[in-house]
Amino acid sequence: MVPPVLTLAPEQRRSVNVAPDSPPSPDLPTLTAARPILLSDDEPMVIELLQLMLERGNLYSISTTDPFETLQICRESPVSLVISDMLKPGMGGLEMLERLRADPVTARIPFIFLTACCGSSWIEAAWQLGADDYLTKPILPREFLDAVQCVLLARGNWQDAHPYLAG
Repeated sequence: MVPPVLTLAPEQRRSVNVAPDSPPSPDLPTLTAARPILLSDDEPMVIELLQLMLERGNLYSISTTDPFETLQICRESPVSLVISDMLKPGMGGLEMLERLRADPVTARIPFIFLTACCGSSWIEAAWQLGADDYLTKPILPREFLDAVQCVLLARGNWQDAHPYLAG
């Protein structure tokens, strides 16, 4: 089963309301220290820039330039979120997301695309496969952090996103 898709516009991300009776939000720096955000991009300079932005938000990350390693990390290690480029050698982002969603171990891990591909067909395909958000490059640091925080908070099922997270 594909998780619900987050379809908030950038201006709405800052105003996500939490129901009064909902459980307290997780402490995101603590969450990502235990379950880092996984960055997957074939450009090491992009990864370095994203890591700096996440560090400014006190969020922890790990990274890989290999999409097959992304799948392996997601299966073997607890991650709180995957942020991936769309176009990568070896396996594109859409195929990678499709494989993650097809695997019961990784199906519920939140997923954000951050890519230069901005055509409507790319965006529609990402939504249909269950992406939680779709961001286009270049991106402002505040917009990036807002999107990451919004997905982590809105998904609310991060504890069930990987078997290792339950304990």
